[in-house]
Amino acid sequence: ATGGHRTQPTLGEVIERLDKASMPTVAAMHGTALGGGLEVALACHWRVMSKAAKCGLPEVHLGLLPGAGGTQRLPRLIGCAPAIKIK
Repeated sequence: ATGGHRTQPTLGEVIERLDKASMPTVAAMHGTALGGGLEVALACHWRVMSKAAKCGLPEVHLGLLPGAGGTQRLPRLIGCAPAIKIK
């Protein structure tokens, strides 16, 4: 922060805080979690999804890498083969 102004945390900082949280964190997913929303959920200790929920990292189809570790966390959680199928 410059000039004494408080800035909002970046997505990476939010995810790092979730990842290092001393108490368990849970992402309740109902609806659509794409890009950064999914990356936040992946940083939580547990994820709960409704049957209607959808998730994905659509930026990879544009040749962009998710900026907050989604490409590393997703395969670690569900395995490489299922992670590749996520759109």
